[in-house]
Amino acid sequence: MDEGREVMSKMRQCRWSEALNQTDFGYIVGISQSQVSRYERGVTPVPVEVQEKIDCAMKILKTEKVMEVEVDG
Repeated sequence: MDEGREVMSKMRQCRWSEALNQTDFGYIVGISQSQVSRYERGVTPVPVEVQEKIDCAMKILKTEKVMEVEVDG
């Protein structure tokens, strides 16, 4: 799998695992819903800056999930 497809796959998997629609995920990352859709379908290559934002967002979402589990016990 090439790097672009890997990023698209990771983005979609993260979004699905957090039960986020494209609009909400785009808001978190700082891009539009239509851009999320273009990236996920492979219509537009994901720029490095956006890949970094996606990675950061995924880390934050995973951290919040772990913290929520720890608090809820």
